[in-house]
Amino acid sequence: SHASVSAIHYIIRDYNPPAKTNDQSFAKLLLQATYGPTQESLHEAKSLGSAEAWVRDQIDKPASLHRAHYRQRTNGYIKTDIKHHGVRLACERGSRWNRHAFNRWRDIGKTIVEVPTGSGSYYLKVDGIARTEVSASARPSVQHGIPSSYVICRKDPDQDEVRMSDFHYDSSTGQFGTLLVAADSNSCSMPISIEMPSVQFSNPVH
Repeated sequence: SHASVSAIHYIIRDYNPPAKTNDQSFAKLLLQATYGPTQESLHEAKSLGSAEAWVRDQIDKPASLHRAHYRQRTNGYIKTDIKHHGVRLACERGSRWNRHAFNRWRDIGKTIVEVPTGSGSYYLKVDGIARTEVSASARPSVQHGIPSSYVICRKDPDQDEVRMSDFHYDSSTGQFGTLLVAADSNSCSMPISIEMPSVQFSNPVH
């Protein structure tokens, strides 16, 4: 049955790949040990001289914990009336508080009303609840020439440069947050960007 099969020959060639460059060697290290090299991380790895030195340097660095990063930037909102979370006081370890007076999601469409406190300042109220207190000259109605009651608007998707913020002040960038408002809901197509008020009261609110 094998009479018609001719002889089969194999050619085996020896292949010696060129030696990796220094950049290639450290780039491979960073591909295996991180999410991938950047020019900065590649330069840092090369300056350490070896994979062992790079690993030791990583071990010696302070841990960058995702949990810590997350908790500094979130204050979860749970849509439920079930009381299953404990309440921490303002100075208690583990408490987290927002300084911005209005929420860019839950407060959209609600009306802010400026109400005199009786001591020269004004409350900014939503649904009859004081969110913060401002001086007479710091009232948005005075600074932006709008009525003393105004609506919180949704961001216009066609205006990427106009955004509402979820913070009062970002110390890392030096920027104040913004809130989009208009005299009424019909005027929200051209909202006014005001500074996001912070939560502050000179006296207890009753």
